[in-house]
Amino acid sequence: MQKDVELNAQFIRLYITRFEHWGTPLFVLGESYGSIRAVGMAGHLQEYFGIDLNGLILVSYPLDFR
Repeated sequence: MQKDVELNAQFIRLYITRFEHWGTPLFVLGESYGSIRAVGMAGHLQEYFGIDLNGLILVSYPLDFR
């Protein structure tokens, strides 16, 4: 899962750099087990790239990981 988080965060950083969207509001949506990755990616974007999200949308967050 960590590699998914890192690669997707890198893609977002490259995308907003290449298309000059640094001033555009940035929202990330994660659905089901993707919501766990979305949370990790929000932290990774902030910690490693200094990118703050405007919002994080979690749909059907899993409550029981068994």
